[in-house]
Amino acid sequence: HNIPNSLPVFLTSTITNLEHNEFFWENRIKDALKYWGFTESYTYPMVAKDIFAGKIEDAVTIQNPLSEDMVYMRKTLIPSLLQVAQKNKNHEQLKLFELANIYEKRANDLPDERLKLAGIMKNTSTNFYAVKGILEQLMTDLGIEQLTFKTRDKGAAIFVAKDLLGEIKIISKELIAFELEFKVILKYATLRKTYKPLSKYPPVVEDLAIVASKHVLTGDLMQEIKNQSDLIWEVTLLDKYEDTRTFHVVYQSYQKNLTSEDITPIRIKILNTLKEKYHAKLKE
Repeated sequence: HNIPNSLPVFLTSTITNLEHNEFFWENRIKDALKYWGFTESYTYPMVAKDIFAGKIEDAVTIQNPLSEDMVYMRKTLIPSLLQVAQKNKNHEQLKLFELANIYEKRANDLPDERLKLAGIMKNTSTNFYAVKGILEQLMTDLGIEQLTFKTRDKGAAIFVAKDLLGEIKIISKELIAFELEFKVILKYATLRKTYKPLSKYPPVVEDLAIVASKHVLTGDLMQEIKNQSDLIWEVTLLDKYEDTRTFHVVYQSYQKNLTSEDITPIRIKILNTLKEKYHAKLKE
């Protein structure tokens, strides 16, 4: 009762910047996934030989393991999450994630210990695009916008600018996994917001029906169209039928009303670029 009712004196006046606080971003990611129906898992970093991903010669080996199931330090989180899913196979729907370290061997040095974010989704209606949508929304929440997906065998690689963020893996028809490098997330995550006022000039809208091979990704076509001019405000997929994809293109300027003389050169540039890169053409 003799303790005075006052706050202690701080020894430093340094302002805390949440953008540089790793734990802030960890909690933000966990909260987002929790609100989207995911359950966080905690698994052992030690794994058995049968679930170690990669060559066993590349594994970090424990000299005094507790058991035969805890001999090697894992290089990926996905096998551990698949084990959790297997133990809960009576559940038709599962959404699990884990944020934990992986370990990679280095010559004459301690192992490379890196934080990764991994997750799995199990459902009869789960597909690649559902997982892709969740990751896109998660990155948007973290302020990361330069996200691109490159198709790979049974999945896709994810890039932020030119840095490899991670990948999506299709395990089976009902089970899809993802794994991301946390250090890349920290590199690009930001709390900064950029305000863009509405233009006082009306937009110009046109639809382009593009004929292209089915092997050409729709996202690549949309990105290539948007890259052709700063006047292209938005590109969305309006319709898709066989080898034809119709894109809704919105042009807008902050300086003036756009006319056909402004739009025509941009449209010509779009069609020439798509023809050169993807052998695509405008549907006649």
